[in-house]
Amino acid sequence: MPEPGEERCLPALAAALRSLLLPGAGAAERALAAFADPQGLDFAAFLEPSGLGFAPRGVWMRERGAPRGDELRLPPRWLEAFAEGRVVSAPAGEVSPPELKPLRLFGAPALLAAPARGDGLVGVLLFAAFGQRFTWSEGHAHAASALAAALAAALVRIDETAAVLDHLPQRIAWKDSRLRYRGCNRAFARAAGLTSAQLAGRSDRELVLRPELCDGGDVARRHEREVLQGGRPQIARIEATQVAAGREQWLAVSRIPLTGSDGKPSGVIVVSEDISDRLQAASLLRHAERTGAVARLASAMTADLQTPLSEIENLATDERIRSAARNANDLVRQLAAFARRQLADPIDVAPASLIARMGSLLGRVLGDGLALDLPVEGLRSAVRVDPRQLELMVVAIVRHVRGYMPQGSKLAIDVAPQTLGLERSLGFGLPAGEYVRIRFLAYPVEGGADMNEALRARLALAQAIARHGGGALRFQREGESSFRSNIDSLAIEVVLPRVFSIPRMVDPTPAPDTRGVESVLVLDDDLHLRGAVAAALRQLGYAVQQAEHLDEALAVQRNVRPPLALALISSELAAGPGEAARALQKVQPELRVLVLSRHVGGEGVVVVGSFEALAARVRQALDTRPG
Repeated sequence: MPEPGEERCLPALAAALRSLLLPGAGAAERALAAFADPQGLDFAAFLEPSGLGFAPRGVWMRERGAPRGDELRLPPRWLEAFAEGRVVSAPAGEVSPPELKPLRLFGAPALLAAPARGDGLVGVLLFAAFGQRFTWSEGHAHAASALAAALAAALVRIDETAAVLDHLPQRIAWKDSRLRYRGCNRAFARAAGLTSAQLAGRSDRELVLRPELCDGGDVARRHEREVLQGGRPQIARIEATQVAAGREQWLAVSRIPLTGSDGKPSGVIVVSEDISDRLQAASLLRHAERTGAVARLASAMTADLQTPLSEIENLATDERIRSAARNANDLVRQLAAFARRQLADPIDVAPASLIARMGSLLGRVLGDGLALDLPVEGLRSAVRVDPRQLELMVVAIVRHVRGYMPQGSKLAIDVAPQTLGLERSLGFGLPAGEYVRIRFLAYPVEGGADMNEALRARLALAQAIARHGGGALRFQREGESSFRSNIDSLAIEVVLPRVFSIPRMVDPTPAPDTRGVESVLVLDDDLHLRGAVAAALRQLGYAVQQAEHLDEALAVQRNVRPPLALALISSELAAGPGEAARALQKVQPELRVLVLSRHVGGEGVVVVGSFEALAARVRQALDTRPG
């Protein structure tokens, strides 16, 4: 005559073992439920060694049981039995309350615990029944031992799969049909600041996760429900989410349905990867391509416009025409500088000194009837920027502010070190730290309409240069961020990271930039010297043509586009440098000419061993206005 419950042990064990073979998450919970529920048990858990106690790996309960994720302690006398491979069973009321408390069980349950042994104790299968008359049979002990061994083996396989997932950089989590987490890989858990056990059984609504993890909240849940209902995966959807300080993060998110034993979706796997850096690199590449196109356009405009504008300025009798020509020529020079700039060349400079030296240029930009206050040149707070870019940014801001300044207004520029704390740094979108502030204050100002395209373009250029230098730009009208109201002053602040070094001393009359984009002719019958000069000028960005004799030079002059801007003629040319210069200028009167000399004390520019001096003279000749 079998003992009570004996006849139900084998069918329950078979059902539990079958459930371990089913795909999907929650294998341990399914097996525990399949074994414990038909026999009227109230609690089942598979415990794994963890620290000084045991942690529940799988838990099933009818009404009550141990909290998930808590570390449990087993009675020492049980551990001695487990070391010998024996099953421990106790009828209701036999286990004392002090022994039940570390198990998080209360009342007077009947308990049965079976060890799973491998290389030592690898797990414990624990059952509890709260009925006062429940008794354990020999069949319960054998079935519990078999199920404990099967659970340990199955969880080892699951752990091996999880170990593979833990080595993947993508954030991976899997959920059940109610969109509750069943597990995740290490990358997801690390980003969430939680363990996989703490996530298990909870939904996004119950957890405080960062936006890039719960992936947009309600929108993400809608996509997950679509995958569950339709059974069709969503692969690599590009989605944006807002993270700290308003920064936007771009994710490639895949949602793949999990199929249950009935062939229907029983859950969903969510795989997300941060592709912000990849998209930013692609954006920078597109920006570089556009910048190259603008540089080529600027080069062509410089070649076509600089000479006519210089002639207008020198020949015009009306001062307004001369002023307009000067402003246009300044713009052309800026375009030429932009086109010549291949890469940024940051150095440690003092912005106050650099801006103070720009006084005459900024005065011309503002025009007559407007006052200008410049910073104190002796201030040595340094930043690390390309000085040409900093000059271009200052000119762009002054041109922008000029659009709001009526006659009689004043523009004050001041430079000062600035410590940005957490609150102020958030206003600039920068990390807290030490900066140098450049402040442009115009007063009074007028104009309540929106910015036109020219003003918007200048401000965008200044903002781009500030960001490139690691800083930021912010404009204010008495604390406002818009340009819609008529008020008295306009302030634009630029902050750049401060460097604590001695800024490079700047010559009060610095040498001009020797780089260029113009077409230059080298006329010399010495092949080696002609090639060396041409190579040096090409390194500086010039388009260089070579000719051995005058006839060849005239043929080059007729065919080259854009037209030649400068001819370098050897002082030892057989036809004579003077005759060659006259012949070339007869075809092109505006052509500039420099004579090259191979000997110190000879006629013209000495080039042997002094290519730097040659480059400076070439730039000076090209920048000199005819007249």
